[in-house]
This record gives sequence, C-alpha cells and structure tokens, in this order.
Amino acid sequence: MSLTARKIYSVILLTAMLCGLFSTVFLAQAAQAPTFTVSNAMAAEPGETVEIKVDVNSNAGYCAGEFTVAYDSDVLEPISIAKGSAAGAYFVANKDYSNNKVFFATIDTALIKAAGTVATLQFRVKDHVVLYNGRMDLTVGTLVGDVAEGYGYKNVACTANDGVISAARSISVPEIDAPEQINTLYVVQKSNELILPGQKTDDLSVENVAANFTGSIVTRFLDSTRSELPAAKKLTTGCVIELYSNSVLKDTVTVSVKGDVNGDDQFDGFDAYLAGLLDAGVLTEGDIGAAAGDAADVNGDGVVDGADFDVLESQGLNP
Repeated sequence: MSLTARKIYSVILLTAMLCGLFSTVFLAQAAQAPTFTVSNAMAAEPGETVEIKVDVNSNAGYCAGEFTVAYDSDVLEPISIAKGSAAGAYFVANKDYSNNKVFFATIDTALIKAAGTVATLQFRVKDHVVLYNGRMDLTVGTLVGDVAEGYGYKNVACTANDGVISAARSISVPEIDAPEQINTLYVVQKSNELILPGQKTDDLSVENVAANFTGSIVTRFLDSTRSELPAAKKLTTGCVIELYSNSVLKDTVTVSVKGDVNGDDQFDGFDAYLAGLLDAGVLTEGDIGAAAGDAADVNGDGVVDGADFDVLESQGLNP
C-alpha cells in the first residue's frame, strides 16, 4: 500500500471510529436510565391492607434486577408480593426477607423496556398504631442489561425513588357518655382533649397514662407551662401530651381530669367555686379553657350546673 493510500485508509478508519464514538455517546445520552418509584402509597387505618406498587418508567431496558423495600415493622406487616406487568418472565420474591425488608427479583432473556408495575406489595397496618407517617425505602441492588455486541452483561444505572405511607387513628373513639377502658384507665377523647377520671384512687401518673400510648407513637408529657414531667408525676387538668412520629410533632392533646378544674391536683372548694361561677354564667368555658370546663362537668352530662357544684363541694368537704 502506497503512502497516499495508507493516509486515505487512516482517515477513513479514524472517521469511522469517530462516527462510532459519537453515535455511542449520542445513544448513551438519548437512552433514559430506568427510574423505579414506590407509588400508590396511601393513608390507612389500623387493620387495613394497603397496596404499594414499585413502578418503572419507560427506559432503555434491563434484563435482570434485584430490589429490596424497607418498611417500619412496628407499624406494617407484609402480606404478599405479586409480579407486575413490567417484570421479566422469571420472578421471585421473599416477603419475610428480614424483620424490616422485603425482597424481589426479576430476570428475562430479553430487555424489559415497558413502563408499568414491576411488583405489587401488600402490607397490613398493625392494630396498635396510633399515628404514623413514614417512608418506604426502595433499594435496587443489581440491575443488568445485555450488550448488543454479545460480550455478556453490563451494569445498568438507575434511579430509585422512595415512597411514603401514613396511618392514624384516634387515641380513643367512644362518645363522651360511653367511656372505654384502654389498658388501665377509662379514657375518653373529645376533639384534641383527653378526659381522664377524677377518682382519687386512680393512678394518673405519667408512667401509667403513657401505657395507653403503645406502638410506633412517641409521647412527651408536659405540664401547663410546657415543662416535661417525670414518670412519677401526676397529670392534672391543663397538662399537654405531644405525639411524635419520626421526630415530627403530629398532634397535641390537652388533658382534662374530672373534678380538677383549676389543675392543682386537688378536689376542693376552689373547684366547686369555679363550677358555681360557670353555672351562674359569671364565667364561660372560653374564660377558663375547654379542658377546665370539661373537668367541671363531673357527671358528664354536657353542662356545668348545680349538680356538678354539689359533687365538687362534697369532694372538697370529704378529702
């Protein structure tokens, strides 16, 4: 081959190589990496079953993948994992992979390019849940695709988006005239108010009341000045219970103790005096607060009147 011919061949070869390189770069930029998303997460009640879908967008394709979804095992109980329409021909799953993770994998001989659901996960919200708002963490372990030249398999880059699930119930659901025994206390909830019995024999310590808030919820017990109460301290009217989930304040509940109108942990003439002022219309519930007003309604008939005054007066005279 002459020098001129060699030069022409080199130019042609270089041009071909550059065209191949540019086309490869262009295809790499044009190809959309798979994006997997935990979707259809929804609010649920304790005891309900929720469906969580792991979806994939339209993508350049993959032929095998391994997936784990982490969940809060204090709140959720895995029930099943089902293959979706965007999974490969071969699909395996383990809902009991670990205490707080489920696992599934899919394999196919051809690239999976369709958008849709890879897997549908079912969870049951545990009965004890009071309030929860947490994440479902998705991890894609190994994701591989084929190489057109036939040199085997290559790792495929992808994006995994986590999801959320919320669950909640009232601390106690009965009406005011139908109290329910929860653990150790007869507890009634009225809006954002927790009404506790006022009998002197009841243990209204923080430790005992806290036993009614089991599960994933975190509680802080504060006095009327928002100072945290020790476990042995008794709750009185005006105390506050803060409810946290994942370190985020979700709700605040005010305590009302029947008979303890002024929140001093005493059932005396001062409580009767306040009830008398409410009965006479000199004071209103707006003046002393809803918790104090409900504490003065000792017989629970919805009004503060002479009957409540008589009970409170007798308690003050007979400590």
